[in-house]
Amino acid sequence: MPPQKHVSIEVHGTLAARSAAVQAQAAEIFSRLSGDPAVAERAREEETRKREVEIYRQSQTRLMKRIAEVSAAIASRSETGELAWATGGEFDATSLDSLMLLEAEHRLLTRANRRLIERLTPAAEIEGLRASARHLLAQASALRAEAQRRIARTAELMAEAAEFEGRLEFDPAQTLSGALIAHAEELEKQADSHRRWADEREAKHEKTLRELDGLNSI
Repeated sequence: MPPQKHVSIEVHGTLAARSAAVQAQAAEIFSRLSGDPAVAERAREEETRKREVEIYRQSQTRLMKRIAEVSAAIASRSETGELAWATGGEFDATSLDSLMLLEAEHRLLTRANRRLIERLTPAAEIEGLRASARHLLAQASALRAEAQRRIARTAELMAEAAEFEGRLEFDPAQTLSGALIAHAEELEKQADSHRRWADEREAKHEKTLRELDGLNSI
């Protein structure tokens, strides 16, 4: 019997079975690596940034609601005072003090809301994109390290087998290690996209701030 030109040893017979097995193993490894210290730290950082953005957005919603309430109260009391004076009556000092306090509150609320809209929320969103990029890169790095460990171990085993056969070939791209590296590359692409979005958002934000500062100086 002539020697076989190619020998392939596979745990799962069919292509579908092999693909499903690799995906399942890759998912298990990816889940396990979420506990890696560097990955966990970046995940916490990303979550902190997300909460910060959410807090700012909730604050903006509350401020807008309160601004509307105060605006309505100012309009009502102003109308009462105007009618009193127009008809020869008086607008008592207590009501006037209350109106002045409402107007002062309205100014403070409006400034706080502008600060959120113009500066705090955009800056937090930009930093959130960068935190997501760092998290993605940490995951990719952990996957690559795991893949390299598996490749190194496989190389050791094949070196032992090569002692008997003289020469063996190994293509990591066709293995679970190759799937991990491919996933790491996809995560790195996503990280690049997040960083690009952050840079674009930051450039637009800085331009907007310059325009607003120019308007405020007039």
